[in-house]
Amino acid sequence: MRVPISAFISRFTRPDGAYTALGAALLLAATLLLGGCATLMHATSGDEEAVSTQDRLLTYAHRVDALDDAQLATALRLAQAEYAARPDTRNRFRLALALMVPNRPSTDYGAAQTLLSDYLRQPVSAGGTPPFAPLARYLLDRVKQSRASAQALAKARSDKQALEQKIQKITNVVDHAQRAAGAP
Repeated sequence: MRVPISAFISRFTRPDGAYTALGAALLLAATLLLGGCATLMHATSGDEEAVSTQDRLLTYAHRVDALDDAQLATALRLAQAEYAARPDTRNRFRLALALMVPNRPSTDYGAAQTLLSDYLRQPVSAGGTPPFAPLARYLLDRVKQSRASAQALAKARSDKQALEQKIQKITNVVDHAQRAAGAP
């Protein structure tokens, strides 16, 4: 049985267009493989550690996405404290992931973008790139898409409210005219 790609992808997106945690993890894995991170699968101890860190970050992304607002706020406070105490790559990405859970009171796309952009600007030896550069670029793209979606949603809500106010004014004028004319 063949499943159209659009039907397959729709299983991993929410009605608002955001990816579910599993969808994001699958897309991230595909992006990393296509982005040249497949070489991380060849075994040296540093590479194994990098793969293990990526796996833990993907698990964390899935976990924070499933939290309710109060639990996410607690996870965010913990991620902030861990990053303040030890600003390493793992803690940087965990904090960025907690900040970029969409449509939550704690969502802060600007702070997540800063953390990820700063990671990409870190100095590395011999003109290389930071080990998790593909992951950082992917997450930066997600931040930009989520920010654009949030702005479009806010504009749509504002437009809807403005239309509702106009409709209410028209209804009031019609009601007033009907009362003045003596109509029921």
